[in-house]
Amino acid sequence: MATLAVKEIWGDDDDDEFFDAKSIPDSDTDSSFSTVGECLKNDLKDALSGSFRFTGSTSYYSPEEYAPSPGLNITGVGPLRLPLSQDDARLLSLKMPISFAERIEGKILSGALNKKQPQVYLENPAWKRYMEDRVLKNVCEELGIAQFTHSKPRIEFCKLDLLGPGSSSLISEEIAEADGVFATVVVILPSVFEGGHIQIIGAVETKPFNISHVSRFSTTILAWYTGEVAFNIAPIISGYQLILSYQLIHTNPHSLKPGPRNKLDPSTAFRRVLCQWKDGKYERMLPIPLAVHPLSKTYTQHNLGQGARILVGLDLQKVNDLLPIAQELGFSICLAHLECSGFGLGIEHRRHTAFGLMSLNNSQRPLYLGEFDISDDVIIPNHLSKDSGGHVVCSGNGFSGSIQTVLVIYREQDESTLAISLQGPEQTLRKVQRAPEAPTAADREVANAALAAMKVAKLAAVHDEHSLNRIFPSVGEDLLDCALEWKDADLWHEVFINSGGSLKALISALRKALVVFHAGVLQDSIENLIRRVLPLRRRVKILRLVRPFIPDDSDVGSKWVDGIMGFILASCDEAEVKDIPALLGVAVERGLGFVERSIIPNVSKRPNAYIFLIALAKGLYENRDLFPSDLSRQGTSSNPSFKHAALAPSPGEVTNRCLMAAVSVSTLEFQATKGPSALTLNLDRIFEIIELCFAVDDSDPCKSLLENITHITVDGIKNAEDFDRVYTPLVAQVKEILLKNRSSVTLEPFKPFFKAVISFYLVLHLSPASNEPAAGNSGLRAWVKIGCGSGNCHDCQILEGFVNGPYPTQPFELNEARRRHLEQRLDLQGLKGITHRTTQAANRRYTLHVTKHLEAFEEYGWEEKRKAAYEFMKSIGCDGELNDVRVIMGVRWKEVVAACERRVPFHWVPVGPREMIKEEGL
Repeated sequence: MATLAVKEIWGDDDDDEFFDAKSIPDSDTDSSFSTVGECLKNDLKDALSGSFRFTGSTSYYSPEEYAPSPGLNITGVGPLRLPLSQDDARLLSLKMPISFAERIEGKILSGALNKKQPQVYLENPAWKRYMEDRVLKNVCEELGIAQFTHSKPRIEFCKLDLLGPGSSSLISEEIAEADGVFATVVVILPSVFEGGHIQIIGAVETKPFNISHVSRFSTTILAWYTGEVAFNIAPIISGYQLILSYQLIHTNPHSLKPGPRNKLDPSTAFRRVLCQWKDGKYERMLPIPLAVHPLSKTYTQHNLGQGARILVGLDLQKVNDLLPIAQELGFSICLAHLECSGFGLGIEHRRHTAFGLMSLNNSQRPLYLGEFDISDDVIIPNHLSKDSGGHVVCSGNGFSGSIQTVLVIYREQDESTLAISLQGPEQTLRKVQRAPEAPTAADREVANAALAAMKVAKLAAVHDEHSLNRIFPSVGEDLLDCALEWKDADLWHEVFINSGGSLKALISALRKALVVFHAGVLQDSIENLIRRVLPLRRRVKILRLVRPFIPDDSDVGSKWVDGIMGFILASCDEAEVKDIPALLGVAVERGLGFVERSIIPNVSKRPNAYIFLIALAKGLYENRDLFPSDLSRQGTSSNPSFKHAALAPSPGEVTNRCLMAAVSVSTLEFQATKGPSALTLNLDRIFEIIELCFAVDDSDPCKSLLENITHITVDGIKNAEDFDRVYTPLVAQVKEILLKNRSSVTLEPFKPFFKAVISFYLVLHLSPASNEPAAGNSGLRAWVKIGCGSGNCHDCQILEGFVNGPYPTQPFELNEARRRHLEQRLDLQGLKGITHRTTQAANRRYTLHVTKHLEAFEEYGWEEKRKAAYEFMKSIGCDGELNDVRVIMGVRWKEVVAACERRVPFHWVPVGPREMIKEEGL
């Protein structure tokens, strides 16, 4: 046998190898036997998909009638045609001197023709594809290498041998075992020979092959595991054999090298996977800590309760091998059905639902996992389809699915969290034992997992007040019931402070707890609820619920209740009108001191405080007889709540304080305009306060209100028009209230107010400063209406503007009809100081000349203003005359008359500590 150096002229091209598709790192190709975890899904897939008994062969034999020619070309010989002719064989043997005892790598080979110098070229590209596709695939399948999905074997050509007459060979260790070599592939090329029978000698059996009768036109492929099998060729009688030798090389350093002795038992691989899963050594875990493995057979639903006894064949063998390992490492294996639906809707619409779980670890123990949906990422291996062997299920819409029996694998310690996340806390908690006896550890795990889910949901909804009331309301109720049954106050507290739901439900839960636990144990829970509930009335309701459960002789309990009530009252700054009955109820017990010290000051700082303050004042007055009397304020009552009333203010004092606060926040409103600011009074509130002051018989708030009005209006009202707009409705309504309550404008606190109003009117309407003419109006008198009133009469509009303007004359060059219309308007009005005449110009056009004699005309205007002033003052007096006004103005009455008669100007009237009407600027 001769050995020649080998060279493949197309070079190395690893990208074309048969197993290259599996060498690309992806979700299905990471090493299943890696010592450091990479991908749990892939390792489980390899472990669960392996055969649980050896099905491969130690050798391979196949005659190939249609194999391509390798395209042999040998240096010094040239191209060789196949089948090998006798002449080419003799020529090759002449070029290769015979050496029957040549040493190769220290081994003695008999009858070999050897020539090291010539180079061997394999020039046919189809041969390379043939070897790396068909031959490599078939050899791997026969030798069972397919189980080693990550071995990534490579086939490599190493030498050419020629056997002539008399030659024989025992090829057992003839090919040097380079790193990674685990199998030998021998290709006997077409030639004519006799003898040369082949034997493949294994540990158990020997397989003989006689290929001489097919060797002329067939290529024979043989393969075996190196070191496990010997390859023997009997002596050649005549002719020659031309042999190509290949090696199969394992290329993945992170997985075991294939071989009959290295074939990893799937149960051993399963143990390794579970150990790494348990220790958290995988870089890529499953989406959820649960795996679903389809079995080879689908079993009926009612049989699942029998556990492993219903399994047959490979399914039974697999469970028998895997279950002890799972139990040893703390994993659960369950039988279940998996319904796969929506195959006609696309992968994004497919649904996988597991149901009917039965534990194989302990069939007597109830499972928390019942029915839940999973993603296809946890189905290992995932080859499910409507044709994958399960019972076919058809829906009404024409889309179909299947039901298959599966194994569900998960860590026992994950069962509670899996149940909560997959099927929800509500469904899971239904399976928790609620008997008064001590709960199992599993029950507590489920309760803790549900509590953890509630906390997560609460954090997610912390900025949404509405969703806070929807956080697992039924889950919270179930957990609270469990805590009561187990008499676990700590668990009850944690659930209670993280529960949502309505206040009614929370108070109901608190009532139940107060029956089971001592009130002192629940103090933290109660305080938490009170701080979470904002309306004061509800906080008070909660505390009143707790109070009966605290013994009267318990100083600690009474002090705690007192402290909580103090917190409730001191923190009340957003009280609502609905809270007033609760406030008054507390005040009946504790006195009104907290209302004066906390409630009124805090609420007064808030927007829209007026409504609450007025309602509170009314409530204080209407319930004035219920609050602690002088006797109770002395501390003589046996009720410990009354000790807070010892120095409490009276209802009248607090009502006064409340009305004074209402006056300070709600009397006036300023409205911005494009021009100067317009001042408007909130008349309804002013009248409401005055009426309430009469009702409670307290004039101080009314006095403050009226002073506040006059102080602000002095700065806000700048002219007579603003005064009329603001004060005309105010004066009329205040006077009506006085008459209804049998009071008078001449009594306090109304007398100084009306004195200021009259003074303000005279300053604005009759002040000398108003004599200075303004554009379009002299300011001395009211606007004189002289026109016809028609909006289309332009002539009358000009005439009326002239009469009320500052200019002495106005010509009107008009036709006769229009002139006569204006003359009629002037004669009809008979205005003093206004004359008119008509002239004719040279051009024969007529002109109406209207002249305004200012002294006489101004006297006419003053008369109008004087009449208006007296009418206004009469409207203030309750008698409709000036008698009340004389009383109001007192010694200033003479100045009022002098101002109205235009003898002296009216200046200002000082009222109280401040000069109400300022001279400057008026």
